[in-house]
Amino acid sequence: MCSNYWEPDWLAKGPIPKSPFQIFGLPSEYPVNRELIEARYRRLSMMVHPDFADKNLDRETVLKISSEVNSAYRLLRSPIQTLLFLASEVFGPQFNPAATKPKPEFLMQMMEKMEEIEEMDPTTEAYLNFKKQIQEEQNSLLDKIQAGLHLVDAESVSNLVAEFNYFERLRLNLEGRFA
Repeated sequence: MCSNYWEPDWLAKGPIPKSPFQIFGLPSEYPVNRELIEARYRRLSMMVHPDFADKNLDRETVLKISSEVNSAYRLLRSPIQTLLFLASEVFGPQFNPAATKPKPEFLMQMMEKMEEIEEMDPTTEAYLNFKKQIQEEQNSLLDKIQAGLHLVDAESVSNLVAEFNYFERLRLNLEGRFA
């Protein structure tokens, strides 16, 4: 595969790109090719590792580059973080999921699901079924967020992200109860 021969053009010229997509030489789109990210991360992390980096670079610069590469990698490995980055690129300051108040009917649904977790028989099957439902909801929301990026509607995408976050808290609550 060609990814083994990829060379980051910015590394020799500097500065470090602001976009995680540019760091890995990828188009700014979702979904991201995970195999390509993995291959480029391994290649790039070896190039900027403090023990193997170009000896012409000072240690502070190498550590900064290495840190940026690791941050970009973590962001691109997470579907929701990737979509959040893209949404903030598309919508700018209009995109603000933290300030979004979900619809009352959605909040009622979340409260009912929290009660369902509290009353749930702690059997493995019940836990796995509920966790699967949450994952399906989150996957559906990721698809809707991706589609929303093309609609240029920051408010709708912010609301979808807020809903995704509620499901994430629900998932964490479920896992905490059955840990």
